[in-house]
Amino acid sequence: MDAWQIALYYATSTDGPWTQMSTDGSTNHFILSLSDNFADQDPTARQLSENTEHTFEAGKIIESTELSPFGLGTSKSTEYEICFKATVNAENKIYYFKPNLYVEGEGPATNIFTHYEYAVMAYNIIFVDSDASGSDDGSSWANACTSLQSALDVAASGCQIWVAAGTCKPSKEPEGTTDEHRKFAFQMKNDVEIYGGFAGTETDLSQRNFIANETILSGDLAGNDDFDITNWGYQETTGDDNCYSVFFHFGIGLTSSAVLDGFTISGGNANASFPGNGGAGMVNHSSSPTIRNITFKHNASVDGGTLFLLFSGGADLSNLTFIENHGGDGSGGLYLYEMTSATTLTNALFVHNRGGYGGGVKNYNSTTTVTNATFYGNRAINDGGAVSNSMNGTLTLNNCIIWNNSANGEGDEIYHGGNTTTLHNCCYQNEAGDVYGTLTSANCITSDPKFIDSDHNDFTLYGISPCVNTEDNAYNAEPYGLRGKARIQNMTIDMGAYEWNSGTDPEKRILNVNDDASGSNDGSSWSNAYTSLQSALDVAISDDEIWIAAGTYYPSSAYDLTNEPRYYHFRLIEGVEVYGGFAGTENSIDERTNFGYGKGNETILSGDIGTEGDNSDNCYHVIYNPNGTGITNAAMLDRVTITAGNANNTAVTELKRGGWLYMPYNSPTIKNVVIAGNYGYFGGGAFNMASSAVYENCLFFNNRSGYGGDGDGNNVIETTDYTAWKSAAQLGNSGYQITDLNLDGQVTTADYVRWYNSKKAGVSCQVP
Repeated sequence: MDAWQIALYYATSTDGPWTQMSTDGSTNHFILSLSDNFADQDPTARQLSENTEHTFEAGKIIESTELSPFGLGTSKSTEYEICFKATVNAENKIYYFKPNLYVEGEGPATNIFTHYEYAVMAYNIIFVDSDASGSDDGSSWANACTSLQSALDVAASGCQIWVAAGTCKPSKEPEGTTDEHRKFAFQMKNDVEIYGGFAGTETDLSQRNFIANETILSGDLAGNDDFDITNWGYQETTGDDNCYSVFFHFGIGLTSSAVLDGFTISGGNANASFPGNGGAGMVNHSSSPTIRNITFKHNASVDGGTLFLLFSGGADLSNLTFIENHGGDGSGGLYLYEMTSATTLTNALFVHNRGGYGGGVKNYNSTTTVTNATFYGNRAINDGGAVSNSMNGTLTLNNCIIWNNSANGEGDEIYHGGNTTTLHNCCYQNEAGDVYGTLTSANCITSDPKFIDSDHNDFTLYGISPCVNTEDNAYNAEPYGLRGKARIQNMTIDMGAYEWNSGTDPEKRILNVNDDASGSNDGSSWSNAYTSLQSALDVAISDDEIWIAAGTYYPSSAYDLTNEPRYYHFRLIEGVEVYGGFAGTENSIDERTNFGYGKGNETILSGDIGTEGDNSDNCYHVIYNPNGTGITNAAMLDRVTITAGNANNTAVTELKRGGWLYMPYNSPTIKNVVIAGNYGYFGGGAFNMASSAVYENCLFFNNRSGYGGDGDGNNVIETTDYTAWKSAAQLGNSGYQITDLNLDGQVTTADYVRWYNSKKAGVSCQVP
């Protein structure tokens, strides 16, 4: 009979795959030893009870030609102690171990061990969870260290430290003393990797989610911080007892083998003299650890920036966020000072930071490359709202977005006073005062990047952004961006910190309007829709869409006209498409049903803002775009009913033209619109002058005009230049004189119908 062996198997998941442990260390993560000396705890196995006549054989746990010697009969048990060791192939993971029978020449037996428990071992991992209640030795999540400092104290070369969501604070000075609490700081170690962002159940590093499971390393020892970035940071005395720096590495020679990954660093207050005056988040002097997936938030320094790198070799920085940090006379975000070799930063976000020079980044006599960063809303007390490059600094910006930053001095966006400042494939604001000095640039744009919601710190991009799928993949080798998603989508990388994700991120911004909504009134969804159309028009920019639910909406702004109700009107926005006819639940334009005149989802834009039914106090125009507003066919209005405009002020030219729409020198696209019950001394429906407007599937009825006789006035439309008509109709309109169109220009018509119109003033025909 073939020999039976008890074998030991290991895996990184209870679901397998399982690997039999042997003495071959070439591929195995663990091996059985070849020694039988139990005294040094090195033998392969030892039978602790029953059947002790079995002797040790190198590389095997125990072997027999029968099952019974193993104690495997009914109601029998045998205990074995098995000693093995890790090989160089072992990973920093949790391993599971289980025994099984192995038939030599046939493989593992099945259904022999029906009841067993997995042995579990974390190889070179120290667990930290501030809420753990076990033995506090870091051996497992249940027995995790309750402070990061405890784990750092025992971490040896090759270890990983896994830190669960929660807040950890320094508890001693880097030298180990506890005399001055403001000098308390964490200190990294070479060949030790520190990871945050765990829920506290993970068995593999890939399972963590550091965005959902925020792990905070805080210098706010008293827990009383009140931080206001618009008012110099810490308010009153709330930061006076904070640590100077949350991490402090001064002259200890850290290399890239020291890793920090997946944390938020906050509460540093570097307001002492050097070296306690800079690097409230982290100081790296003569040290270059690997820093990635870190958010620096609400830190303040007198000088030197939030992440202060000085006299160090090139650092490996990636996926960093700096938000609302104050840098005093230094940089609000990253300050590089006299670096001894080149530094790279890949994938970064700098938002609402404040500093003396360089609200986001200050590069002083250093060579630095920043790739795929977004700078927004940063401010410099002196120069360089987003970026400052000075002395003999060489700064290169690749695939970056630099937008809406400001400086009290020179360069709202960029200050160049160094050796060279080079921009490759960047989007940056370049109006008067935005850039100081002469930049070297290639393949850059100055168009609006179209962030999804910069007001709420969402700097992801719309699909229509000019920054999407337009840049150079060669500059960025990072596999993932700030959101943990693949850095490159659709084959070509985007500008900025975030990659647009098709199917997840919207193609364009949609502003929802519903007068019955009761949410946050920000237009972000139907439930949070704006309750007035004017609110949406106030914030809309080119390429936006406005979706209006069924209801009646009244103008409420006079814009730059006399601020009286009759001057109120709506204005179309160039490049903005306005759609009506929604029920208030749709996810696409094509889902609209039951829209149009008299239907359940009719959207009405009305000038009847005063006494209902009394047109003497109605708006002069429901829609009016003065000359100079630059409206082309890209501005569109679709599926609404326009009514109750009353352009009856004969003393003012602009106030007697076009009851519902007055468009001098503007050329909108009007589709599927019903124009009813409007009055204009000229053009009771609409007045287009020097216009190339497009009207498609429109219905004009029961509109009136008051002037005619010389060909200048008609009750429906007066137009000059080139106007295109597609499937338009006039029904039941009246005026002193009816003409289809005043042909001061060219008009193209298709399927154009006049039906039951009257030249006699005051006659109003009903729509059949």
